[in-house]
Amino acid sequence: MLGQGCGTMDMAADPLRSDRAAAGEAHPRAAIHWPLTVLPAVMLGVLMLRPIWDFDLFWQLRLGQMTLEHGGLLTREPFSAPHLGEALPALSWLAQIIMATVFEAFGWTGLRLLDALAWLGGLWIVALAARRRGACAPGLCAGLAIAFIAAHAFSSVRPQSFAVLAFGALLALVRMDWPLRRTLVPGAIVLVLWQNLHPSVSIAAIAMAAMVLPGWLAWLRDRRAPLPLAPSALAVLALLAVFATPDGASLLAISARNAAEARGIGVAEWLPLWSPLNAQFAPLVVVAGIAAAVLLVRGRARLDAGEVMVALVLGAMTLLAIRFAVFWAVALVAPIARAVPGPVASSSRVSPAGTIGLGVIAVALAQAALPSPFADQIPQRAIAALKRAHVAGTLFTDNYGGPLIHAGAPGWRVAYDGRFWRYTSAEWDRFRAIQHGRLGLAEVERMYAPAGFLVSKALNPGLVAQLDAAATRWRPVYADDQVAAFVRVVP
Repeated sequence: MLGQGCGTMDMAADPLRSDRAAAGEAHPRAAIHWPLTVLPAVMLGVLMLRPIWDFDLFWQLRLGQMTLEHGGLLTREPFSAPHLGEALPALSWLAQIIMATVFEAFGWTGLRLLDALAWLGGLWIVALAARRRGACAPGLCAGLAIAFIAAHAFSSVRPQSFAVLAFGALLALVRMDWPLRRTLVPGAIVLVLWQNLHPSVSIAAIAMAAMVLPGWLAWLRDRRAPLPLAPSALAVLALLAVFATPDGASLLAISARNAAEARGIGVAEWLPLWSPLNAQFAPLVVVAGIAAAVLLVRGRARLDAGEVMVALVLGAMTLLAIRFAVFWAVALVAPIARAVPGPVASSSRVSPAGTIGLGVIAVALAQAALPSPFADQIPQRAIAALKRAHVAGTLFTDNYGGPLIHAGAPGWRVAYDGRFWRYTSAEWDRFRAIQHGRLGLAEVERMYAPAGFLVSKALNPGLVAQLDAAATRWRPVYADDQVAAFVRVVP
C-alpha cells in the first residue's frame, strides 16, 4: 500500500527508513559502495562528451555578456532587426549573467562543466535526500541510472539546466522533514531563484499540487492523518514566484506565445512523444518509463503516494511535450530508490573523495576525446567566413540566429532567431513562406535589406539557388553540405 507522501514523518512513521535502519545496524562498519561512488562520475563524463547543439545558447550567452558590459539589465532589443529598440523582457537574466561570468573566466570548457554539474545536481540532490530517508544503494543507483537514460539526450548548455537543479533542490527540501518555517524560507529562495534563472517555476506549482493530493485525500478520510502543510505552502509560493521577476505578470503572455509559436513551427521538444520529429528521443524515454514502471509496481508496498503522483503527472506532461522529460527524470529518482529492496544506504557508504577524483578523470578524458565543443550543426566555419568578409548590418538566417548574435552583435543584427515570442505570428508565417519557396529573394531583400545570408541548404533550397543566380548582387563566401553564406556585392 502506498504511503501518504505528505506531512512530517519520523522513523516510526516511515517503514522504509525504519526497516532499512534496522538492517543497517547489522553493519557497524560501512563498506564503500563502489557503484554508487562511480556512477556520478560516469554520468558527468557522458555529459561532458556531448557537444553544444542548442542554437539559443549563443544569444543567451551574448545577452549575458552585454548585461555585464552594460552594468545592468538591457531593456531594449539589441539583436532583432525588425524589432530593434523594442522592450526586451528579462527572461533567464540571472542564468545569462552566471553563464557569461563563467565563460569569460573559463571559456567553453568551464561553461559546459558548470551546466553539466547543474543538470546532474538536480538528480544527485534528490538521491541524497532519498539516501537520508533510508533508500538502499542499489535503489539509488537504479533511480539515477533510469533518470539519466530518460533525459540525458535533452541535456545541453542552456538555462534550463539551472531549473533542473532547482527542481531537484525543491523535491529534496520537502523531504527533509524540517519544521514548516524552516522549510518555507529556503523553499521561497529556491523558487524565486528558479524563476529568474529559467521561467519555468510553474512546474514546481504543478509538482507540489500533485504531491499534496494524496495527503489531503487521506486527511479527508481520517482527520487524524497529518496535514500536508509544507508542500501545500510551497505550491502557493511557487504560484507567487511566477511573478517574482522584472517582467511580473507580463511573463505569462510571453511564455504562452513562445509555446504556441514553437509548436506552430514544429520545434521537436515542444511536440508529443509520438511525433516523428522525436523518433530519435522517444525510445530512450519509453525504455526508461517501462523500467521505472516495473520497479515501482514490484516495490509498491514501499512507495510514497506523493512522490508517485509527481512522477505520474510529469510523465503525462512528457507524453504531450517531450521537453518535460528532464523534470520527469528528476521526479523518478526518489520513488525508484524507495521501490528497490535492500539494506539501508548507510551500510554502504559513498566515498566523496573517490567520486570527486573519478569525476575529474572523467572530465579530463571527455575533454581530450571531444574534438570540438560544438556539434556539427553549429556553422562555425561559415560564421568565420562572414567575419572575414567584414559584413555589417542585418543578416538573414533561418536556424542560425543565435550563433550569429554571439559572433557579431551588436554590429550584426538578425532577421530571425530562436526567440519565438520575439516575432509575431505574421512574421513566422512569412518565415515559413520563405522556406517553402512562396516568397523569393526579391521579397526578402525588400523586407529585410540584408547585408548577408547564412541559411540551411536543406531548409531553403530555393533561396540558395536564387542567391547563386544573383551573382551581380550576392557573392558566396562559404558553402558546404549543410549551409551557404553570401554577402552583398558592393559596387
